[in-house]
Amino acid sequence: MNLIHYEDENSRYLALASAEKDLCMLACWVEDPDSDSFKRHLARVADYLWVAEDGMTLQGRHGGVSAWEPPTSPSRLQSRHWLYLGNLSRSIGKKEIENFIKNTCQFIEHTQTSDRSWLGFWGVCYIYGTWFALNGLAAAGKNYSNCLAMRRGVDFLLSKQNEDGG
Repeated sequence: MNLIHYEDENSRYLALASAEKDLCMLACWVEDPDSDSFKRHLARVADYLWVAEDGMTLQGRHGGVSAWEPPTSPSRLQSRHWLYLGNLSRSIGKKEIENFIKNTCQFIEHTQTSDRSWLGFWGVCYIYGTWFALNGLAAAGKNYSNCLAMRRGVDFLLSKQNEDGG
């Protein structure tokens, strides 16, 4: 936690990248939900995550997510961000969060490609994109049994796995 607090203080609670912001904020909440550190993170959420005319966007200290994954990142990542923040923030209504998660799941499900994957832009493109999509759906309570998109995505990943496990 010392390194997290060090990073938080150096970045003024915005962190270096969008994923790191969530993790640092979550770690502070786990450490103490009433801590000054967690309250400082909450105070910076509006500087980091907002709804613009083209949908939800998020900003890291070195630029927005669009610097890394232009076409789809905010939409794909929004479920993860809102699940974390929604459970933590007292200022957002439960119904708003439920509707947002439902709409996000629908978006993820509808952007699955015909080969059962999702497009990604880092690492191994489609494997990476599918990993993000499956994590977002899982965070919203979807699983292999209750979601066709999850089954199709898992099947896609398994079809790419080599016999040696790689």
